Amino acid sequence: MIKRILYSVIFSLLFCGNVSTEYLIFVSKEIVELLNKAEVLEKQSNFEGAIAVYNKALSVASKNNLSTDLSFIYKKIGDIYYTQKQLKKAKSHFQKSILYDSLDVYSGDVHLSLGLLHRMQNNKDSLLIHLKNALDIYNKKEGSKSKFSTYLKAGIIYKNLGDYDLAMTYLILAYEGFEKIHLKEKLASTCNTIGSTQRLIGHLEIAKQYYKKGLEIRLQLGDSLKSSYSYNNIGNLLKAEQKYDSAIVYYKNAIHFQPKKAKNKELGKYYYNLGTVYAYQKEYTKAIETYKYGLKLKKYFNDSLRLTSSYTELALLTLNNNQISLSKKYLDSAKTILGLK
Repeated sequence: MIKRILYSVIFSLLFCGNVSTEYLIFVSKEIVELLNKAEVLEKQSNFEGAIAVYNKALSVASKNNLSTDLSFIYKKIGDIYYTQKQLKKAKSHFQKSILYDSLDVYSGDVHLSLGLLHRMQNNKDSLLIHLKNALDIYNKKEGSKSKFSTYLKAGIIYKNLGDYDLAMTYLILAYEGFEKIHLKEKLASTCNTIGSTQRLIGHLEIAKQYYKKGLEIRLQLGDSLKSSYSYNNIGNLLKAEQKYDSAIVYYKNAIHFQPKKAKNKELGKYYYNLGTVYAYQKEYTKAIETYKYGLKLKKYFNDSLRLTSSYTELALLTLNNNQISLSKKYLDSAKTILGLK
């Protein structure tokens, strides 16, 4: 990235006129050194220090009319403010980035960032405007990781908005792109998103195929955490198809592939899902034991929403076993979490 900035600096200065070679090299090195220093500070989570250095780089770029570099630096500062949820400052810097990017070098990414910012503010119209701008810019560019990542993000956004046809259009473009450039990790994520979109449409068999493709890639990459997500997703589909024995196998694998040291709320959910299948099979003792274990995990992670569902299921199961006092205890616990007691 820094090397690309260096070329951009040289390109910009060549067209400024009356610039000596010595000064050209000095300005190039100065900006690159400042950007490198700022990136180190960012990695150290010293965001205030990074912004101060980026502002020094802005001053150098501004004095020499380096518009493309100004665009890049404003974007970098905007990214920091976005991460810190200082949305007003992030928006201001993103807008300045677009203002200076006459060649659309960075504006595709910046429009996408602005769209995501408006999504955080529940501003759907502005989200869609900036998303369209980002897609229009990337549609004209050669294939790249950034282009296909934008297609993937567009697919996720349209899926979440319920526009499944448009979501699938960009998800397939992302799939084909990542496959072409052999970016397996992104390809697996795209498979998972296509699977979840097809599940929402009601095409369970197609969804299963993409989930399995994503799982295969994640196992090849040795990504235990995301493999566990894939196993759970397939388990959910099998449960919906009432293929309970197969669902149990996938849920158990989801639990098994969770890294032992991972502090992840998902594990409690997996035990809940497994318990639900046991309940459907009327194996109530197994269901209760599994729910209870999942309950311990949910308490550990303070997962109040899923705690409520577990207490409710336990109340129903113990009531079916004529354990009335225990059922009342679980139901009272659910009410307490919901603030009803």
